Amino acid sequence: MMLLSQQLLGVLLITLAHGVLEVGADGSQTTPDVTSETITVSGTTVVTDGPQPTPEVTSKPLNQTESWTTVVTDGPQPTLEVTSEPLNITESQLEVVTDGPQPTPEVTSEPLNITEYELEVVTGGPQPTPEVTSEPLNITEYDDCPVTFSQPKVVVEYGEPVLVNCFTNITHESLSWEGFETEWEMKYGWGSLTLNKTTDWEIQPSCAIIYNETQCSKNLSLTIYKTPDSVSISTVNNKIIAGSQYELQCDIVNVAPVESLIVKWFKGETEVHTETFNDTIKTPVNKTSTLEIFANRSDDGAQYRCETELNLGINGPQPPLNVTSEPLNITISSLSSSLQLIPPSVVVEYGSSVSVNCSTDVTHDGIGWNASDGSVPETRDKLITWRVSNLRQWDIRPKCYINYKSETHETELPVKVYKTPNSVSISPANWLMIEGSRYKLQCNIVNVAPVESLIVKWFKGETRLRTDTFNDTIKTPENKTPTFMITANRDEDGAQYRCEAELELGIDGPQPPPKVTSKPLNITVYSFCDFLLFNPSSVVVEYGSSVSVNCSTDVTHDKIGWDAQVGSVSLTTDKLITWNVSNLRRWDIRPKCYIRTNLTKCVSLPPVLIYKTPDSVSISTVDNKMIEGFQYELQCYIVNVAPVKSLIVKWFKGDTEVKTETFTDTIKTPVNKTSKLKITVDRDDDGAQYRCEAELNLGIDGPQPPPKMTSEPLNISVYSFCDFLQSNPPSVVVEYGSSVSVNCSTDVTHDGMGWEAPVGNVTMITDNLITWKVSNLRRWDIRPICYISTSWTKCVSLPSVLIYKTPDSVSINRVDYKMIEGFQYELQCDIVNVAPVKSLTVKWFKGETEVYSETFTDNKKTPVNKTSKLKITVDKDDDGAQYRCEAELNLGIDGPQPPPKVTSKPLRITVNALLEFNPPSVVVEYDSSVSVDCITYVTHDGIGWEAPVASVPMTTTDKLITWRVSNLRQWDIRPQCYMNYNRDQISRLLPVTIYKTPDSISINTVDHTGPMTEGSRYELQCDIVNVAPRNLTVKWFKGETEVYSETFTDTIKTPVNETSKLNITAVRDDDGAQYRCEAELELGADGPQPPPKVTSEPLNITIHYKPQISVCNDWTPKTGTLLSSHPSSLYSIVGNPRPNISWKLGSSSINDNNVLNKSDSGRYTITARNTYGESSCEINITVEYPPTLHCSETFYQIKEKEPFKFPCSADGLPKSVVSVYKADGKVIQFPFTPHRDDSGLYNVTASNKHGHAYHHLNLSIQYKPQISVCNDWTPKTGTLLSSHPSSLYSIVGNPRPNISWKLGSSSINDDNVLYKSDSGRYTITARNTYGESSCEINITVEYPPTLNCSKTFYEIKEKEPFKFPCSADGLPKSVVSVYKADGKVIQFPFTPHRDDSGLYNATASNKHGHAYHHLNLSIQYAPVFDTNEEKFDVDESSNITLKCIFSGNPEPDMWWTFKNQNISTGGRDNTINITKATSVDAGVYTCSATNQFGRKDKHFTVVIKEKSPSYFYVVYIILLILAILLMGLLFLWLWKKSKARGSYQVRAEHELIPLTNGKSK
Repeated sequence: MMLLSQQLLGVLLITLAHGVLEVGADGSQTTPDVTSETITVSGTTVVTDGPQPTPEVTSKPLNQTESWTTVVTDGPQPTLEVTSEPLNITESQLEVVTDGPQPTPEVTSEPLNITEYELEVVTGGPQPTPEVTSEPLNITEYDDCPVTFSQPKVVVEYGEPVLVNCFTNITHESLSWEGFETEWEMKYGWGSLTLNKTTDWEIQPSCAIIYNETQCSKNLSLTIYKTPDSVSISTVNNKIIAGSQYELQCDIVNVAPVESLIVKWFKGETEVHTETFNDTIKTPVNKTSTLEIFANRSDDGAQYRCETELNLGINGPQPPLNVTSEPLNITISSLSSSLQLIPPSVVVEYGSSVSVNCSTDVTHDGIGWNASDGSVPETRDKLITWRVSNLRQWDIRPKCYINYKSETHETELPVKVYKTPNSVSISPANWLMIEGSRYKLQCNIVNVAPVESLIVKWFKGETRLRTDTFNDTIKTPENKTPTFMITANRDEDGAQYRCEAELELGIDGPQPPPKVTSKPLNITVYSFCDFLLFNPSSVVVEYGSSVSVNCSTDVTHDKIGWDAQVGSVSLTTDKLITWNVSNLRRWDIRPKCYIRTNLTKCVSLPPVLIYKTPDSVSISTVDNKMIEGFQYELQCYIVNVAPVKSLIVKWFKGDTEVKTETFTDTIKTPVNKTSKLKITVDRDDDGAQYRCEAELNLGIDGPQPPPKMTSEPLNISVYSFCDFLQSNPPSVVVEYGSSVSVNCSTDVTHDGMGWEAPVGNVTMITDNLITWKVSNLRRWDIRPICYISTSWTKCVSLPSVLIYKTPDSVSINRVDYKMIEGFQYELQCDIVNVAPVKSLTVKWFKGETEVYSETFTDNKKTPVNKTSKLKITVDKDDDGAQYRCEAELNLGIDGPQPPPKVTSKPLRITVNALLEFNPPSVVVEYDSSVSVDCITYVTHDGIGWEAPVASVPMTTTDKLITWRVSNLRQWDIRPQCYMNYNRDQISRLLPVTIYKTPDSISINTVDHTGPMTEGSRYELQCDIVNVAPRNLTVKWFKGETEVYSETFTDTIKTPVNETSKLNITAVRDDDGAQYRCEAELELGADGPQPPPKVTSEPLNITIHYKPQISVCNDWTPKTGTLLSSHPSSLYSIVGNPRPNISWKLGSSSINDNNVLNKSDSGRYTITARNTYGESSCEINITVEYPPTLHCSETFYQIKEKEPFKFPCSADGLPKSVVSVYKADGKVIQFPFTPHRDDSGLYNVTASNKHGHAYHHLNLSIQYKPQISVCNDWTPKTGTLLSSHPSSLYSIVGNPRPNISWKLGSSSINDDNVLYKSDSGRYTITARNTYGESSCEINITVEYPPTLNCSKTFYEIKEKEPFKFPCSADGLPKSVVSVYKADGKVIQFPFTPHRDDSGLYNATASNKHGHAYHHLNLSIQYAPVFDTNEEKFDVDESSNITLKCIFSGNPEPDMWWTFKNQNISTGGRDNTINITKATSVDAGVYTCSATNQFGRKDKHFTVVIKEKSPSYFYVVYIILLILAILLMGLLFLWLWKKSKARGSYQVRAEHELIPLTNGKSK
């Protein structure tokens, strides 16, 4: 806008008139004050030269139509300040071009010559220069740079790719993209922008062009959008109360751009609100939209949701992208539900305090508490508390209430008041309990409430026997006395009974529930026979054997005796009497011992059990032939056994017990018994042995072990129909949690086979192989079954599955922590979580020797913990021994090999002797102090030390005694600790070692001084002075390497001198070596650590030898290198003294300071010399140099597909490696066959290890034109043929092709402007020096729509079809829409209704524009009345208004008639007013209306009711008699009269509407 204002200031002396505008002025002219009328400009181009001022000018809107005006200025002009009338631009083709910076001074424009115009500006004479401000200038489109985009507006989702072409149809020097860093490509006339990902929100691509020494750019309209991550809806208030207003909130997360965002609110499927946003931020943001709602009861259960829509215009996705929230279900709560009690219910002890809050989150008129105790007055607060400090009402019912909008709502608080019992006690109804009698215990609970919450529990010891509850609903305290019956027997003697009263008050009550327990009641049961004793107390005797029982007493009695069927014993006065039978053969024997006292007679019967082992036990099967998969019954016959209730029959399969059966028969005499075992056999049972065993379990008084008899084994043979069904493998051993796979196969025809298993079922198939597979087996009891169906049988196969689990841990520990030699101890091995146990073997090891193993017979399959124990008797040799245990699962040949095992960590055993030393032995330096404890762990008779020095007297009280010497100087001391133990004396010598380090140690060469000569032998000597004891080791070292050691074994303990010798042969490698000797006293683990050692000073060795060249390698130096710098890594020359080095090339001596160049390569001789000799070798020296490149040219034009040789030569040593690569990284090899894509700049590099040489080649690949894409074009009329979009064709060629056009056989200039008549089939031809290429396209010239209408106003008869009265043109075909001002859209042909009259807008549209026309439709119809006939009953003297309401088009003529006479008052008055109506006014009034389409009549019937003459008389009498009443009645009458008076309007609804006082009757 500012740029256009600057150009308008160049317009001089504007006059509005018709004709050519010519303005001439010289530089001295002053600036006039000019005000123009409205300026109408179309397609104006204003060109200015030189810098322009920036005046303060604001224009009004510029209205533009479609014509072209060119304004050209030339020459200097005076400065004008101009105020224009509004300049409105509707569709601009205005081009404004400026060059250079724009200052803000006064400006003189060039002369303005207007050659094609629609405006005149006239000025008269010089004018002052006022300060002028124009109205705003609105420009909708402005194009100042000759570039075009393939997509004028781009809308792309964030992170997605985008491709846009920028092209121009003018000759230019450069076309490029700016404002970003990404991939772009330029071809002839156009640039392609490719964004692989749009991830920069602020990106602003612009296309820049340089042409005619002018540079400009144009921004691409790019919109990046992102749909929301989430859209959610919530309510600001948690609880919604009917009758209140609330706010819903919609949260939109991470959306862009916000200005395109529309939020729509829906209630159900109905849209209730829409919100847009004005934010201009481009990056994603979070947004919130709110909706106010008023809560009605009818809204309960309604669903609200919000929906976001990104309306990105016609260039955006269609339909617009939307994201919808989850629906929010609205629950409308009643007011009472808004009351919240905290806590919601209370349980309180009688006499205690209680406090409850009542709160609400709604605005109210008052809230309070009603209660018989602690009421709280009404308040406007939102929280109110009911509080009682000492609650003493049992049936209290507090209620919280709330007042809201003249309504009261309340909520009752559940209150439970409780009281624990004053006391709980237990007592028997009878104090004396006699064995065998029944008694009642009673629990007395005093003063407890509420009883319905009372639970009474009865206990015998700690065992609960019974629980009593109560149904009483009384809330006040009561006493309760529940009872409990017991039978007194011997087991009850000494038992304790108690009862416990507990109040179970629910989760709101105290936790744990309050309880009161009685004191325990001790039970004593008495018997008359407590003083009779049997020995044995009970008897178990085999039938036919002898038996003997003593009966005794320790009380004074009269007589005692035995009464029995066999072996009775007469009464005697002894205190012991014996019943004895030598051969007991009475099954029903019941011997009785009886006693008589002065108080009673008592009889006691010792239990006698007579048994008989079976005569025989045998096993058989009902079916001799067993088929796999079927169930069979085995029978065990036990003949002549007694008593049956003691009989146990055990079934065994092999050595595994599979079933046990007992019997409940009480018969005592021998009987025969049969036990049965049902088995379902499988292949594994083939050859199995079953047996049964009859055992008489006669209790602890019976024989031990119990007598038993076993049958002969029964061998089982199992046959199968399934021999043709095979499992592979037939049995599996699998670790728990591992995978398992078993194949089941057959080679016979069948109907189907499958697997049944708790895990890994396989449905039946008809294949001959099916696999059961489980990836993670975690079932211990798995028994997979493979089944098959054939025409003659159904068969199953059960592969054996053994599941194992290695132990989680195996650990060993010692039960006793302190071990002393000679005692026995127990070690324990704990194996955790192992299965199956029967496969477990626990092995015990002492060191690596197995000392014990243990197996287990448990059949349990699931993991268990197991313990194995080992008893050991330790001696002193076991001290330090290591024990370990190992758990091994021996799972058979199908299990893992070797068997899995888990080993414990070793347990190190420490064994203490009867006498222990601490330390156990001593190593002490001569003349140092020493201290040793002698310790014992047993009780003794005395302990002491015996020694030549510092003996310690014996003591009998201590278990530790110490021998201590402060300055030990005796070399052969042998202290001894002794102890008197078990009448013997034990002693133990203390090992004592006394040592002394050498006074000195030295090394020298025997009979030699000075350097050594290579190859000669020499002797080295080490002298060690005054060392003891003789456990001495001398070590010889060469450098840090030990080369020899010598140990002295003399047993002498006193100090001595020692000498050690070492013979060496001098070799050159030893030159400079150091020898030393080291004296070390190895005094064992008890000696000082590390052992004391003394080292000699080192002896340095020098060896002389002649030179030697051991390595002599060729050398490749770079030119310019000194010969003396020959790398030492290429040769090895040694010698002592150091040799001199000389060089020769052939026979010529060479100075090693020579600098080498390319010509110095050759074979050289190296010679090394010293006093002991010389050594030579030959090497090749090759002098290398960096590469060079020799090229004749830089630019090469090459024809496509013709071989092209490398145009350069390269030199260098080593040989140069030449590489040629393009700027994009493409590498080419020579000879090179070029392709058109190979044009460009190439880098040539020659390289070797000494450097690089560079050259540039510019290759232009020449080829004939090629048109690969040729699409039809639909330009708009007025478009230049040369602006044919590059996106519709692809023409390539080098040199750049010339483009020509043909329409049919006629050549067409591409500067032609296309019009409607130019549509047709065109030929495009591209030519260069190598050939040409053509293609044909259809060009369809499109144009904006037009509307051709004959007129604007149309009169249409109602309900007669009306066709669209206009014709529309345009390409593409115009879409015509006709709509009313209120938005109603009509479709043609159109059948009008009377309501359709009005102004209509007709619009014809296509993509190039719109055409508009206005239609004014008048729908004509006959008169119509609003209502039917009406009848009015009124009182005499009333005022009446009759109103006739009608419509019609054209407007009807109307009149009134009454009694066949026209009573219209004139004009078009549709109202009749009747004042103080009388009977004359009664009758039928007719309203008539007519127009050219018909006539209508409407009738009004008026009935006048006469007044009664006695009415006023009665009123008069009443007024005379009752004056006061008269005044009241008069007032009432006048009021009623006022209600009945007034002017009335006749409505369609047949009711009278008063017009004067506004009140209805």
